[in-house]
Amino acid sequence: MDLVQVTVRGTQVDETGEENVIETTAAGRHYLRGGKHYVLYEDGEGTQARVSTVLKFDEDSLTLLRHGAIEHRQEFMPRADSRSFYRTPMGDLELEVHTRRLKLDFGKAAGTVDVLYDLAVNGRLQSRNSLHIEVAGSLEERTE
Repeated sequence: MDLVQVTVRGTQVDETGEENVIETTAAGRHYLRGGKHYVLYEDGEGTQARVSTVLKFDEDSLTLLRHGAIEHRQEFMPRADSRSFYRTPMGDLELEVHTRRLKLDFGKAAGTVDVLYDLAVNGRLQSRNSLHIEVAGSLEERTE
């Protein structure tokens, strides 16, 4: 297992053209198993709303799993739709994602993942989104 730094930049553009950008950076871990990459990290460090996040991907798909203050599983596959529920303490939202593009440039334990997708919430188009994930190797590594 490799210790890594994970930077996630999400951009949303709503139907009026308003853009919202969120960027987070966290320490994480990476491993490769069965031809799939796994990147594990926590969002909300230092807050009570911590969320454990797992990215699972290969050249054909990306699965985002979140557990904690938010419960969510989202799949991204090029030119495909997927549905999921985004569960929060305040209630659930039904999400539908149409993945327009998935691009992976990933080596042994570092690289980038880019996703371009449309997001509908409870059946209504919400925004056009991009997700850019950078995983950078650390000086410190350990094996499983």
